[in-house]
Amino acid sequence: AAAGPVEHGELVRLSEELFGGFPQRRSSSPARQQERPEFCGAELLYKTDEPGALAHFAVGYEGVPWTHPDSLTFMTIQSIIGSYKRGEGLVPAELSGNRLTNSIARNLQPGTTESFSAFNTCYKDTGLFGFYAQCEEPAVSSCMDELLYGVSSLAHSVTDEEVERGKRSLKTVLFGSLDSTTAIAEDIGRQLLVYGRRIPISELLVRLEAIDSSEVRRVVREHLCDKDIAITALGPVGGLPPLTELRKRTGPMRL
Repeated sequence: AAAGPVEHGELVRLSEELFGGFPQRRSSSPARQQERPEFCGAELLYKTDEPGALAHFAVGYEGVPWTHPDSLTFMTIQSIIGSYKRGEGLVPAELSGNRLTNSIARNLQPGTTESFSAFNTCYKDTGLFGFYAQCEEPAVSSCMDELLYGVSSLAHSVTDEEVERGKRSLKTVLFGSLDSTTAIAEDIGRQLLVYGRRIPISELLVRLEAIDSSEVRRVVREHLCDKDIAITALGPVGGLPPLTELRKRTGPMRL
């Protein structure tokens, strides 16, 4: 991959000159068919009793691979959920336009949440979506409940305003870093590995504009609502409900 004042013909010539001599590896045996990984609900807990320590936990759902039609919607959902860190930002969390941040700030008593953030990782044949949080010990159960409901509630109550805000944030992430030829070349190389081509910005914008609240609700219902989850936690997490109970809380209604 290359970016900047580079002639395409010259780049092709140099590539053929420098790399054209490598022998192509041929195999007489048929190509092995790769099976799609199977997502399994599970938990892995490391409980400690250190006084004053924060509890850390992460929850993962099965996501989608890079080339899946819903991959861009998953990125939008990640932006809608967003992230939060106590004490940061100009606007108090209780007044935030992010519904989940607002709910976390208002409803966690006793105890406080230090931070949370959503993540979305795509692979060749699967994906992993979820969130990570850290909070005080008394807030473990309620923080987990708010975050689980924050994801599943998008299946029925996400608004057009929230989706538009999420898409604006996603555009900043996708395009805001392409401010140098180095970053552009890295982006080209990454997309060639993932998609086999570079997707034009105009095409990405068209696909983003096609995502609305009904599309977000559909994707959450199909992939994230009432689904198995994998959990890992570290610290004073004795108040964390068992996996079977947390699995029930992935449904669209708050229990």
